[in-house]
Amino acid sequence: MLRNIMRIQHAGCWTLIGCQSNRLLGTTGAVDDVERKKLINKLLYRSKQRGFLELDLLVGLWAEQEIPRMDTQMLQQFAVVLDQENPELFKWLTGQSEAPQDMQRNPAYQVGWCRRLHWGSECSRI
Repeated sequence: MLRNIMRIQHAGCWTLIGCQSNRLLGTTGAVDDVERKKLINKLLYRSKQRGFLELDLLVGLWAEQEIPRMDTQMLQQFAVVLDQENPELFKWLTGQSEAPQDMQRNPAYQVGWCRRLHWGSECSRI
């Protein structure tokens, strides 16, 4: 095992994290955990640094509480929510306009915002 680690370092990977070769070492669980943490950190950053103060607060505070409890599939769905343009997302989250059907079917949008913001009428339509 030490020989494999040295060979990985020689190949330009200075840690086991993220190296394709460490799958050979039987550490895929650790790699998956590291990839999950990277995704969580990326989504937290995108949630808090949108460049739209109201959304930074609204989405960022929600994300701090909810993201650590999400599974990988839900994290990917939340990334789709974060891909939306700021003005539209703000209008949807504040109830100024209705979100498109594809967004209303997104599990991260459905569960997260309804539970956090207590929008009974919108939650009942989903």
